Amino acid sequence: MSVPLNVETELAGFFNFCSQILAWLPPLAFTIVVEANMELPWALSVVGIFFIPGIFFLMLCGKWEDIVKEGETVEVDFYEYLRLSQIQAGTVDGIEEPSEEKPNTDPEKIDSC
Repeated sequence: MSVPLNVETELAGFFNFCSQILAWLPPLAFTIVVEANMELPWALSVVGIFFIPGIFFLMLCGKWEDIVKEGETVEVDFYEYLRLSQIQAGTVDGIEEPSEEKPNTDPEKIDSC
C-alpha cells in the first residue's frame, strides 16, 4: 500500500485515532455485565461480540501476496520532497544523495586507517 507524498504524518495520526477510538468499549461492556451480577461466561461472550466487526473488516482486505506485490512495485524516493522544495525556492544545489558504492572491506585498507 503506498502512501501519498507529504501526508505520512496525517495518515499515521488517523490510523492511531481509528485504532484507539473504541478501545474502551469492550472493557466497559465487560464491567457493566459483571456489575449487573451476571456470570463470567456471559461477560466474556459480550466481549467476544466485538470481534465480529473486526473479522468482517479483515475479510474485506486483499490477499497478503497481492499487498506484498503492490508494495514491491512502488519506488520510494526519499529526496523527492527536498528536490521539489529546492526547485520552488530556486536553490537546487545542496543535497547529495547517498552513493551506491559498496563499503570498503579490504582488510589492508581498514587496518591502515
